[in-house]
Amino acid sequence: MPQANFSINAAALPVNIRHTTVNHYNTLLLRDRYNQRSNSEIIDVFNRISPFNAIITRAQIQIHFQNEAANMKLSEGQNYWRAIIRIALSNSPRFLTDSGF
Repeated sequence: MPQANFSINAAALPVNIRHTTVNHYNTLLLRDRYNQRSNSEIIDVFNRISPFNAIITRAQIQIHFQNEAANMKLSEGQNYWRAIIRIALSNSPRFLTDSGF
C-alpha cells in the first residue's frame, strides 16, 4: 500500500520566514502528524473502494476520485489535503493495482 511521506523544502521558503517555518514544522512534529493522518486517509479510501473492483473499471474509479477532489476543493479550498490525496491516488498505478483496479 502506498504511503504518503511529507518533508519541508526549506530552500523554497522566503528567507525572512524560513527559520520560523522550519522551527514550527520540527517543534510541532508536523511531518509525523501529516504522515499519520494522510496514511490513515489512504487506508480509508482503499477500504471504501476495494469492494467495487469487480463492478467498475479503473478509469471509472479515477474519474470518481477526481470528481471527489474537485468537490472537496470547492467546499474546502484549492489546497485541501484530502483532495490532494484523492488526486494522487487517482494517478497512482500502484494504489489502483493494490485496490484491484
